[in-house]
Amino acid sequence: MIEDLREKLRPMLKKYIEAEGVEISGTSFDCPRCGHIAWLQGDSCWRCIRCNVTGDTLDFAMTLHPELSEDEALRYIHSVLGLKLHELNTVEAGALMDMEFRPTGFLIEKLLGKGVYLLAGASKIGKSWLVLWLADCISKGLPVWELKTAPCAVLYVSLEDTQQRIQQRLNDVTGGETGALHIATESELLGGGFEEQLTGFLMEHPDVGFVIIDTL
Repeated sequence: MIEDLREKLRPMLKKYIEAEGVEISGTSFDCPRCGHIAWLQGDSCWRCIRCNVTGDTLDFAMTLHPELSEDEALRYIHSVLGLKLHELNTVEAGALMDMEFRPTGFLIEKLLGKGVYLLAGASKIGKSWLVLWLADCISKGLPVWELKTAPCAVLYVSLEDTQQRIQQRLNDVTGGETGALHIATESELLGGGFEEQLTGFLMEHPDVGFVIIDTL
């Protein structure tokens, strides 16, 4: 099944590269591995002349997102391109038991791992204060409720606040000593450019491991 899906996606290489926010000038673009010039070779292949990486649409996705498995990358490409998977993806239990997976790790041990989370609750109970505190702790590697954190840069998209209000909250939460925390108070809408803004930011800031959108 993977090879069938891979074959269907090969002619969509240029479209996928552009959907990831990578600018193509003629047939050249920045290599997702080393940043040097890479070239499109026909409609379904690309190659970097510096690090000698080459491949098709799936290879590009896995080079750009090395944390993804082949199956995850295929699903991700379909999502980025707005395509639907019609085939049911299955694996035999015996084969699954023989697979080796890299630990996904935690940003906050035993509490916040890899994935997407929704924080919901009544209005004005402190959700924004909570996520700002989490952002500060993770950006500094400070413990959260005595749980260890894995320090990384954080992007906090606070769409209900002004910069002045965020400054006041940061003073209260951080005591004036901030970590690797990036803040945006404006963005495009979902489906109207926000995905491209987010993808572009993350490509420019590969050290960001935690993104908060308040509110989604």
